[in-house]
Amino acid sequence: MNEILDRDLYALDGATIKPLIGDDGRAPEPPDPAFQQVLHGVPAADFSADELLYLPRNARTHRLYGMSPVEQVALTVNIALRREAATLDYYRTGSSPDAFATLPKEWTADQIRSFQDYFDALMSGNSARRRMLKFMPSEFKLIETRQPPLKDQYDEWLARVICYAFSVPATPFVAQVNRATSETMRMQATQEGLLPLKTWIKNALDSVIQVCMGEPNLEFVWVGDDAVDPLQQAQTLQILVSAGIKTREEARAELGLGGDKAGAGLGKYNHNHDEAGRFSTAEDAVGVVGHPERKPRPQGVQVASNDTVMSDAGGLDVAQIIEPPPIEPPPIEPEMPRPEESGPVRQAEFSLEDIANGKFPGVAARLGIPREMPASNDPASEADRYIRWLTAGKPFSERNSNLDAKGGYVIRLDDGTDTNITFRPPGVSSDKTDPTTASVDINNPKIRAINRGQLLKLKFPRK
Repeated sequence: MNEILDRDLYALDGATIKPLIGDDGRAPEPPDPAFQQVLHGVPAADFSADELLYLPRNARTHRLYGMSPVEQVALTVNIALRREAATLDYYRTGSSPDAFATLPKEWTADQIRSFQDYFDALMSGNSARRRMLKFMPSEFKLIETRQPPLKDQYDEWLARVICYAFSVPATPFVAQVNRATSETMRMQATQEGLLPLKTWIKNALDSVIQVCMGEPNLEFVWVGDDAVDPLQQAQTLQILVSAGIKTREEARAELGLGGDKAGAGLGKYNHNHDEAGRFSTAEDAVGVVGHPERKPRPQGVQVASNDTVMSDAGGLDVAQIIEPPPIEPPPIEPEMPRPEESGPVRQAEFSLEDIANGKFPGVAARLGIPREMPASNDPASEADRYIRWLTAGKPFSERNSNLDAKGGYVIRLDDGTDTNITFRPPGVSSDKTDPTTASVDINNPKIRAINRGQLLKLKFPRK
């Protein structure tokens, strides 16, 4: 990954990131800080939009932060917890008895209390006696109290809401249903809850692949997606292939199995399989395409006839064996236009207009990575002179940044090209840059489009 990005790519705790906004209410453009990491209440680091991918699942227009599933169901969970606490109090400290009994109206309060104590002592702790016949005073009447429902449809509704937020089927928490209804609920929870999550992950990884890795022609896809019923998917593909709407290679690619022809569809690499999908031993394992240890596989022979032919002498003639024709290599696709490459050049040969048209100064192995400028005895002065030569005769304004205290600066051209130029003296760049090397970053939309989504980084080393 470091060879591709020339930088580290790792995850940060989103709870420690604070989005920043400018005077216009929008996120600042690079190289200004757009995010700030706060640890234990103290600002720890600043990140520009090129250095940090901030990807909330549920973005909101009136808030800087997203809205997580826990926050969405916080009130619902609070209601459910209070209902559970009320049920617990019913069993622990309830004041409503199971039943009331009436006694003769002539009885005094002392007689009722005495009879109550006698009856409680007779029944308490004696399960066998409770089942025996009891003689009561005349005009005795038993009135049973109505017990409150401990679980009703509202509890099921709370369970459904919480399960929906986390893409979990609510089958274990609702009234019993048959198998068909249970399967329908599971599929509904998958399609309504899991698919948006998988789409969000795909968009996040596409940003990493296309912007950070500089591969705009690649994308992330889910292989072995079970969000759709496999039987229904197979029947649909069979209908489309039979009607000629899709080819067999396209159907195999949609299933993640790869096409029948070379280069058709998607493929799965397994070092324990050969090209035909058969298991292979460790010494015969197939290497990755392009690997020097990749071993050629025999292509077999074509038999002219499957039946033996009787000769005049009564013997058997062996069927003729025809060697297969040599396989021609696939045609090489024309390479996309690239910025002009050359050996060490004078930095004054390329103006800002030339750079915006793809003529990048310096030397680099490929697009999207820092380019090395000619070495000098004073890299800081050389880089500063180069910036002043680029901006000669152009209106610009200096912008406040955290580089001011370190000897660096950021300027913005006021010519409508949305160009920012950043100067970092030796020792101020990242740990991957030699401490004796100065850096110049040139950032505008046209340069990023040519440079695989990255700003142009020029490194001025010391001789």
